[in-house]
Amino acid sequence: MESDKLTILMVEDNLDHIELARRAFELAYSEDEFHACTTLAQAQEWLQINQPQVIIADLHLPDGSGLALLEQPSLDAKVAAVMITNQGDEQHAVQAIKHGAMDYLVKGPETFRRLPSLAHRVYHQWKIIEAKNEAEEKLRQHEALLNSILQSTRDGYLLIGADGTFLEVNRAYAELIGYAPDELIGKTIRDIEALQADEQIAATLERIQSEGSALFETRHRHCQGHLIDVEVSVTYLPDQGGKMVTFVRDIRERLAMQTALQEAKGHIERQLEEMTILRNIDRAITSYQESESLIQVLLEQMSHLKGICAACLLLRDADGGLWKVKAAVPTTSSCDVARLASWVGLDLSLLAELSQIEILPLNPSPDISLPESFSECKYVAILPLRKGQHDLGALWMFTTDPKVFDQAWRDFANSLAMQTVIALESVRLYEQLRQQHEELVEAYQATLEAWSRTLEIRDKETQGHTVRVVEVSLKLASAFGYAGEKLEVFRRGAMLHDIGKIRIPDAILLKPAAL
Repeated sequence: MESDKLTILMVEDNLDHIELARRAFELAYSEDEFHACTTLAQAQEWLQINQPQVIIADLHLPDGSGLALLEQPSLDAKVAAVMITNQGDEQHAVQAIKHGAMDYLVKGPETFRRLPSLAHRVYHQWKIIEAKNEAEEKLRQHEALLNSILQSTRDGYLLIGADGTFLEVNRAYAELIGYAPDELIGKTIRDIEALQADEQIAATLERIQSEGSALFETRHRHCQGHLIDVEVSVTYLPDQGGKMVTFVRDIRERLAMQTALQEAKGHIERQLEEMTILRNIDRAITSYQESESLIQVLLEQMSHLKGICAACLLLRDADGGLWKVKAAVPTTSSCDVARLASWVGLDLSLLAELSQIEILPLNPSPDISLPESFSECKYVAILPLRKGQHDLGALWMFTTDPKVFDQAWRDFANSLAMQTVIALESVRLYEQLRQQHEELVEAYQATLEAWSRTLEIRDKETQGHTVRVVEVSLKLASAFGYAGEKLEVFRRGAMLHDIGKIRIPDAILLKPAAL
């Protein structure tokens, strides 16, 4: 092994001994720098400006002990030291080692010859020890830093033994579950785990040991009894006796935020669904004129509401007396008013008195079975349909879960009831207008026919002429491709083609001679 070039300081009051040592170093390690001092004071002064790697000092100097050199403040680092003396004993040797000396020698015939190799050996041992001490110090600093990080982190930290016992716990985790850190040392996972039974905990530990790590969510029990949602990250250390480094994060705020986001998303989706249904109902009101088609579209839209499994529309008859089921969804539903009332135990005479939404459980008697399309339904919401003081009917909406009928749903249901009333009123007005139009067309047609007969009465010679003109005109119009309402226009025009005769006096119209 290549030797280091060393700076040697020998502190010895015997000049012969110094000379023997100098020659030994020159022979063995000629590159070494050898310095000598004969007193403690001289050595201390030399050390003020120099830094040796090895000090060889006599234990007993004229002005003090050589051990004082090891406490020299000017030294910026420890040095490898060897104490020598003429007469040694065990007590002196122990004292020298305690002060940091690497070796202790009693002067003898071979001492100074062996001194160079001893100095180099001691120096290399000292370097090994210093390297070890430095590594240990770095390790201590690293452990202190790591411990500082673990103690200051917001996440909980636990070092858990292979049997599930807590070996180390940081302040964050202790505060999270309401204990002092020392109170948790020695406790086990079973003492704080709230969701998993002993068998499940054992299975989880086995899985961690098998896979090497795990990340999962669970609940830990606070010292006061309430449960805390946490995320647990575990790393298994097989080379550390099966210990597990565990980090625990409080996820209550995150879960609350996720819940709020889900609720907001559900609220937005629900509003979008409701707006879509109301828009489709508006379109149906403006698109459909027949009551049957419009009402069926209304119920189909209502059945698309989340949680609604069926719907029925009950209307009063024309004179406001008897109730009848106007439509139902699914369309295969076979139900009448009496059966519906028996499902909820409702007196039909009270149905017209409802002024607000009524939620009732479906509780048919044992001898009454629900139709297959209603078999999953458990509750019904009855929405009264009123226009002012007039009772028009009621919407029955069925669900499997009564939670569907919350306040937000009730608010929307009121809008839905208003739209249904508008739809029913639209159908009623359309039917009324259609009937009035038909009556007007019939009156108009009767007027035309009366005029035509009046002309034929005045002019006997043209009797049947109008009918023939109408027939020929319709044939010609059809041949030219006219149909439907346009043919009706041709017919009316043909009937009135001689209308001008009405204002011609009889003396002229019925004159037997030429005009």
